[in-house]
Amino acid sequence: MTPLRNLDLISFDLNNSMSTSAETKLAELIGSNLKIERILVDDILINFVVSGSGPNLLLLHGLNMGWGQWYPNIREFSRHFRVYAVDFPGAGGSTKIHPRTINFERHLVGSLEEFIRIKNLTPLNILGHSIGGWVALRLVLRKRSMINKIILVSPLGFSERTPWRYRLLGIHFLAQLLARTVMRHSRSNMKKFTESVFHDVSTLKEEFVDYYYESTRGSIINHPFLFLNRLAGFLKVRKEFVLLDELSKVGIPTLVILGEKDPIVSPTKKQSEAFGLIPAAQVEIFLNTGHVPSTEKSEEFNKLVIHFLKSN
Repeated sequence: MTPLRNLDLISFDLNNSMSTSAETKLAELIGSNLKIERILVDDILINFVVSGSGPNLLLLHGLNMGWGQWYPNIREFSRHFRVYAVDFPGAGGSTKIHPRTINFERHLVGSLEEFIRIKNLTPLNILGHSIGGWVALRLVLRKRSMINKIILVSPLGFSERTPWRYRLLGIHFLAQLLARTVMRHSRSNMKKFTESVFHDVSTLKEEFVDYYYESTRGSIINHPFLFLNRLAGFLKVRKEFVLLDELSKVGIPTLVILGEKDPIVSPTKKQSEAFGLIPAAQVEIFLNTGHVPSTEKSEEFNKLVIHFLKSN
């Protein structure tokens, strides 16, 4: 078989066996003529979905949640934009990489930069959640892609401290032990993990739980605890993920969206001061909302995002 090259694209319909059954069902739930596609970027296979028409909008998920995280948003966004939602390397249907060896600058930022180039997505807007927000900021700071606006949802990069509830996961052998025992991979445990960052768990659809469970099974390297261990130490977030000294260089319109009850990125005074380091930042806080405003308050979230991207 001839090896795939950078420009080789595998496109398939929703019934193609290359997509998981849960991914297919989630895509069908969204509708909007959503297409699941794959493309080889250097040595990494990137799984992504595309829908709609208009200005380009790239969606970057949090942790290893995969593109499916955006299931409450893609349909509405695709009425106004050409939407691309990717699986980061190590997540979803993209190439799996061990969390201990993943290089976030190369495997996430570099791969996304090349994805943008190959797909000719410039100019574009980027919406990133959590680690996806960090990647969005790094893409802007590297200045190798034409980016008009960014939206950062509960973003990583604005604090040096590891949230107290995740400090034990900063110790590698404990993260591995928990991933193999108390929180071993099962549907109920993956649901429990996802619900732990929500304020209103009733907004989490079972179709997404199925999708996340399927996308992370098969090996312990897919367990979210190992990704969290790679991001944070016992007391502090790993240095590469702290961008405080560079935020003044973000010279494009930026919208920051936070949840009032977020257990990870709390909208404290210190956090607000950090967001203020971005010259053109607008900060919006959703009341009674946890770490994932895009799901918990999807209607309000969608309207805010569309308004921000369409305003002059």
